[in-house]
Amino acid sequence: MNTLTIIDARITEEDGSFVVTPVWSGVDRPDSASWSTGKNRALAGRLAQAMKAGVVFENPSIMTDVNGKTFVSALSLVRGRALNADLRRLGF
Repeated sequence: MNTLTIIDARITEEDGSFVVTPVWSGVDRPDSASWSTGKNRALAGRLAQAMKAGVVFENPSIMTDVNGKTFVSALSLVRGRALNADLRRLGF
């Protein structure tokens, strides 16, 4: 059985905003979702730490797209609009 873990949380800068993308192991499409933190680099760093600690997602599972490629489907415990509050609630 494949164990789903986040092996990295990439922070990139796109059009003046910081974007955080989790990178999952064990799937064909390891980076299928991302969050923008606007110009707040510190918030992006906190989100990346929380992702690496394994507290941002619940019930991750492997799904297969129409082309036979696997990806992760999981419930996110953080929302973009309430990201700061959600991260504080999770201890970050």
